[in-house]
Amino acid sequence: MMLLPYEPLNGWQQQGIEGVAAAVYEPDGRYNFLKTDGVTQKKGVNFGSMFVLFTPGYFPITQRIRFKRGIEEDLTINFRETLEAAA
Repeated sequence: MMLLPYEPLNGWQQQGIEGVAAAVYEPDGRYNFLKTDGVTQKKGVNFGSMFVLFTPGYFPITQRIRFKRGIEEDLTINFRETLEAAA
């Protein structure tokens, strides 16, 4: 699974993802990211993102899956808290 910029019209995406990845998860909006301190919101993220699932095998058609964001109330991904909670 990779988090990549959502740019469906670029050549790299059509060559490297379409027919290669098992699925592309398209969120309903942009995510807010945090700096390494886990608190300060990072500014300047002016592009959409997508999650791309690569698995072994051949996929003639890459599945597109739209989903609603909602990991946290403010729609911010905070991996540090998730990792600490799992430990």
